[in-house]
Amino acid sequence: MSFKCNIVEEGRAAFVQWLNSNDRKSKDNPISLMQFINGKQALLYDSYLYKTVLVEIKDGAPFCTNCNLNDCAHVGFTICVLQLYNCDGERNRCEM
Repeated sequence: MSFKCNIVEEGRAAFVQWLNSNDRKSKDNPISLMQFINGKQALLYDSYLYKTVLVEIKDGAPFCTNCNLNDCAHVGFTICVLQLYNCDGERNRCEM
């Protein structure tokens, strides 16, 4: 999978690939979750950019500090992480 437009849908597809991966730290995953911090930040590794990407989450809305966008693939991946951890943006609480 390669990012053609770097859109939210590509991030969701990357999340599914990562979630189903036997090795979640593998560079074969387009994006990997490195750390999810208190439902407020997602630290991702982008295998195409070869770098760590930080996505900030404020009031439940993710924003990519790398792309300076709220609708890139990193945000799409983070939305799936938020759903996986069942995060409530209003209460800043996450459960799994």
